[in-house]
Amino acid sequence: MESEVSGEILAERVRAGIDQPVVAKRMFGGITFMLNGNMLCCVSAKGLMVRVGAEAEPEALERPSWRAALAPVGLWRGSCWLSPAACPRRPISAPG
Repeated sequence: MESEVSGEILAERVRAGIDQPVVAKRMFGGITFMLNGNMLCCVSAKGLMVRVGAEAEPEALERPSWRAALAPVGLWRGSCWLSPAACPRRPISAPG
């Protein structure tokens, strides 16, 4: 059984779960999915980075396998990384 999900496999799972028109761009060392010009999530060898919002960030960071998203000048508030080993093994659905 595979212990980690590659960036490309995870990107396909994200694409399969999004039923809205998104733009995929190479950013942040992976594939970033944009919805209406805003980042929805990013997949890479680092795992899955998602925007959880500033209010939900502390709760997300209490969960195992989640870590803060780092920007060149510090933390990227409101975004967190899910480690590759903890990434879902089925299509990921965007919030509706």
